[in-house]
Amino acid sequence: MQLSDGIVREADWLAKVGPLRGRAQWKVGSSMREFARLVLAEPFEGDVQANILDQIAPGLRVAHATASEVTQFDGYRGGKRQHDLALWADSGTERVAVSFEAKVTEEFGAVIRLKLKDAVRDNSDICMRLQLITNELWPRRSLNFIYDVRYQFFTGLYGTIRYAEDLGINKCVFCIYQIDVPGKVKVDRYKRDINALLRLFGRDEEDMSQGLFKYICKTRGGVDVYLSYLQRPMLPEAEAK
Repeated sequence: MQLSDGIVREADWLAKVGPLRGRAQWKVGSSMREFARLVLAEPFEGDVQANILDQIAPGLRVAHATASEVTQFDGYRGGKRQHDLALWADSGTERVAVSFEAKVTEEFGAVIRLKLKDAVRDNSDICMRLQLITNELWPRRSLNFIYDVRYQFFTGLYGTIRYAEDLGINKCVFCIYQIDVPGKVKVDRYKRDINALLRLFGRDEEDMSQGLFKYICKTRGGVDVYLSYLQRPMLPEAEAK
């Protein structure tokens, strides 16, 4: 996939948007490295086309894609979301925004119930942020409605919505991109997290053996929101760019 910021090789990704500690964190099997290699490989764009864009509307084509795109989703401290990859596609009559969260074994952070306890202790703005998001997705619901969802998953979804709104786009997809690294498979963990979110929207649980693409809601601002889960093997070392 061609990216907007001139990233065409793994070394470009590392130099321009790589981890703060550079190569010390850019290791074989790390989610950032393995995702970068997959994105830059030829099959990735076709995979996104078939399993995300074509599921929404015919004729959508990627118009712009950026690695490590940052979205500001509120005015509180820490109110930013960094997407591993964000893109938007255009058919001439319709546009859709997509963000990707790549995972190997990393958690989506603590469940919201525990995160709120930490927020009270640390005098953070998390409680106000979560209430803002909850009001957008479920008007008149209290925070205990979302207690069992993982914080980073929840804010990742909302960050995708804000990315779409910033672009004036009324459809968006939050994609959980599971990378299978030998000896580091934690698939069931992510499926449980996804199903916890689906239940909040009144959707049936899914086994996700063939992946997932599902409409989940329309926001108060009029954005149609979809959830995607793709599970792909890491790219063999010999195929790196």
